[in-house]
Amino acid sequence: MHIGLLAEHELTRVLQMLDAIQDKMGIANHENSDLADLEMETKPEDVLAEITRLQQRALRGKKLAS
Repeated sequence: MHIGLLAEHELTRVLQMLDAIQDKMGIANHENSDLADLEMETKPEDVLAEITRLQQRALRGKKLAS
């Protein structure tokens, strides 16, 4: 997971740099682009919170099935 988060961080930085180059060159952004979402930082604490939430939900589901 650590490697995945590092790769996500590096890719985010690359996308931010490409966006800056695009702005500097005067190239317009495509209106329907998902790049803005991809340029947002992924916070490790958010990932861990989501994993914990899903684990708790799975445990509750197992208890209900028993």
